[in-house]
Amino acid sequence: MAAIQDFKNYMDEIQEQIAGINLNKVVTSEKQLTKYLSDLERDQNALMIGLMPNFGNNSPSSGDAFRLKGFTELMIFEKTDFSELTEEKYVSQSDRLFAIAQLVNDKLLEDHLKGSCNIMRFLDPTSIQIVDVYNNSQCNGWTVVFTFDI
Repeated sequence: MAAIQDFKNYMDEIQEQIAGINLNKVVTSEKQLTKYLSDLERDQNALMIGLMPNFGNNSPSSGDAFRLKGFTELMIFEKTDFSELTEEKYVSQSDRLFAIAQLVNDKLLEDHLKGSCNIMRFLDPTSIQIVDVYNNSQCNGWTVVFTFDI
């Protein structure tokens, strides 16, 4: 099993299928995240960052029911010039990036329901959250948080 490679391949698939995502990267630390966001060019907007999944357990009632549970996030970010960011531009940017985050959410659910994707086959739909992000290394956007079993 190549769980991390499968995760990266899934991110590539998301980028191919969802218009507006121009680049994707996997990170495991704040330092890596800051580097990618700092190096982001405006023509690369929107960037999708996948947080390297961490694995816990699925709270099994017995050893037979044990599965590893992946905890991760897909962040949809856009480089932002805060010196020119009016409230109107901020709301417009937030709406545009939220629409992309919703499409990511829809893809997660669709792939889960189809059962054809190894990663999303065991998605926990109750775990999905879409959380706003403001001025993380001069970027704004949204984070889609979710868990899945492997």
